[in-house]
Parts: sequence; structure tokens; C-alpha cells
Amino acid sequence: MPAKVYGTDSRYLGKQRGLFNVQNYLYLSTGLTFWLIVAFIFLYGMTTERSLLLKILLPLFMGAGSLCLWLAFKKLGKVINYEKGQSGEREVLKVLQSLPSNYAVFCDLLIGGKRGNIDYVVSGPKGFFAVEVKNWQHANGRYLDEAIEQTMRGTLQVHKYLSGINKSPIFIQGILVIAGGNNSVQTRMIGHTLLIHKDKLVDYLISQKDVAYQSQVIHLENHLAHFTSHNVV
Repeated sequence: MPAKVYGTDSRYLGKQRGLFNVQNYLYLSTGLTFWLIVAFIFLYGMTTERSLLLKILLPLFMGAGSLCLWLAFKKLGKVINYEKGQSGEREVLKVLQSLPSNYAVFCDLLIGGKRGNIDYVVSGPKGFFAVEVKNWQHANGRYLDEAIEQTMRGTLQVHKYLSGINKSPIFIQGILVIAGGNNSVQTRMIGHTLLIHKDKLVDYLISQKDVAYQSQVIHLENHLAHFTSHNVV
């Protein structure tokens, strides 16, 4: 049997994509409306002598229309990025579902009311893992540094929450998973965070040592389920 999956993947990205879709539509429709007004003023001015008011309004509407269309283009880029992110998260979830049935995968957690989310928390006989997914072809540069920081923040949130419930520290391994490209991404530790390609993720998880606190793992899994929609796939 596959691993138990709690919650729905990519809820956070889905909400953000929906928000930017709405904003993109508003900017696009507003920008086109401004340019229709500009066209009307221009055509009207060809048949009649333009008034001072029209001479003032024409550049204003042109500027406003151009600004709205530029903002719509930027929002469209965000929508495309969120769609790409959702695709990467779903690919990683398929991989995680191949774990044995004594593992659990918690999707899209928002712990402690903090901004942002934790893509996946994996629990099982090897302990707990906080997983952040990036659908990239390569892993380097400034964006990698930012993703490592994001993974560390999510890992710390899970650590604080579970340690508080357990009344003693619980180790959480942070993992940054690269979902795109081939599996040539070098598996390595960057600080306290593991960088790995999705194709190597399951083998890594299974290869870790069993933890001594198996009974606590099951108890803490019940608490993590409260941060999902509670459905088990």
C-alpha cells in the first residue's frame, strides 16, 4: 500500500494563482478600456477641433492604459510561475506516494499563522522531514539561497510546533527538492538543509536510520493532520 496522504497539495499556490488571475483580468480590461477611449478621442479630434480638455485627457488616458497593460503583463508572468510551481509540487507528491504505507505525507501546511506555507511534511519510521519544492531546471545562484532560507523557515516552524506538543525537541530534516530538469542535481547539504532531485527523494528517505521515538511519531501525526483538510488519499 502507498503512503497515507493528508490534505490537498498546492492549495496555497492555487489561491495565489487565482488571485493573480483576477488582478490580471482587471488590469487588462482596464487598460484596453483606456485605449478604446484614446482611440475615440483621436477619431473625434480628426472630425472636430480638439478642445483643451481633450488635449489634456489624451496623454493621461494613454499613460493610464499603458500602465495597466504593463501591470497585466507582470501579473501574467506570476500566474505562469504559480502554474509551474503547482506542476512541480504534484510531481513530487506522486513520488512521495510511492513510500511504504507506514509513512504519512501532509500537504500544504500553514503552521502558527505564519506567512507562506510548507509544501509537504513527511513522517514515518525515519522521523520527520519538511519538504519545499522548486520546479527548476537548475539549482544555483541567488534564487537557491532564497529557497534554502524559505526551507529553513518552514523546518523551524515544524520543529517548534512538534517540539512544543512533545514537550521535548523533535529533529526535523529540511529538504529542498528540485522537481524540474534531470536528476543531475548534486545531492548535498547546504547548511542544515538537504538539496536533492525528486527522482532521488524516496531512496534518500528510506535509507535514513529509524528513530527511537516511534510511538511519538504516530501521536504527532495526529496533530499535524489538523493543519490539512483532514482527508486521507
